[in-house]
Amino acid sequence: MILLTGCAVQPYLYLPDNPNMPLASNKGEIKGNLALGTDGGEIQGSYCIDSHVVVCANISYSYIIAYKAGAPADYPPNKMGNYIGDISSGYYTKISHHGRFELLGGAGYGYTNSYAHNIWEGLSNDPLVIANCRFAHLFAQADIGVVKRNIDFGFGIRLSDLLTSGTASFSTFDKGNLVSTTNGTLNGSAAFLEPCIMLSFGADKIKLKLSAGFSARISGHEFPILENFDYGSSYDPLFASAGLEINLFRK
Repeated sequence: MILLTGCAVQPYLYLPDNPNMPLASNKGEIKGNLALGTDGGEIQGSYCIDSHVVVCANISYSYIIAYKAGAPADYPPNKMGNYIGDISSGYYTKISHHGRFELLGGAGYGYTNSYAHNIWEGLSNDPLVIANCRFAHLFAQADIGVVKRNIDFGFGIRLSDLLTSGTASFSTFDKGNLVSTTNGTLNGSAAFLEPCIMLSFGADKIKLKLSAGFSARISGHEFPILENFDYGSSYDPLFASAGLEINLFRK
C-alpha cells in the first residue's frame, strides 16, 4: 500500500505490467525477479523446460491512497487498486554465444478499482469518478538481447489486447452539493503496442534489474464516461520497475 499527500489518483483502467523478458539460455535455467514498479509490487519468474522452450509467470499488485493537501479531516481520500497476473510460454534460441532471441505468447487477468476526485477543482466542486473494471489480457512478445556473466541487456516489443468489463460513474458538484451523476459501462476492447528495454547488472547469480517502456493504444476507444476527467486517458502510457533478479543454473 502507498500513501500520498497532495496527489491525484487517475482512474486508469489498465496499468501495464512490465514485460517478463527472460532472455533464456539453456534447459533447466531458472530466473526470479522481485521489483517495485509503476504497476506496484511485482514478482516475475521463468523456467526453461528444454533447450528451446521457456515458460514464464508474473504478478503485480498495488493499492494507492492519496490525501488531498489542505482538505478537512473528513474529506475522503482518492483510492486506486490494481492487480494483474500473466502466464506465457514460447521459443528461445541463442545467437552466437551471447545473443538471445525469443518469441512468447500468453494470457492473463486483471482488475482496477478507483475512487478519484479531480484535485484541480476547488474542494467543494471536485468531480468524482468511481470505476471498477475487470479485464482479460492477451499478448504476443518478441525479445532480443545480449547475455553476459555480469550484465544482461534486452529490447522487447509486446502486442497486448485488453478485453474489459465493468461499471463507472461520474458525478459533479456545486459548493458541495451533488449536481448530476452519469452511469456507464466499461465493456470493450483495446490493443496496445508496448516496447520495453531491460538492463540487469551485478554478480553472476544476483543482479539489479531495471526496465522501462511505454504503452501506445493502437486500436479500440476511450470510454466517454472517463473522458470527462481532466487527465485525458483511461490508460497509463508508461511503465517502469527496479528490483533484484536471481538467476540459477545458467550455463
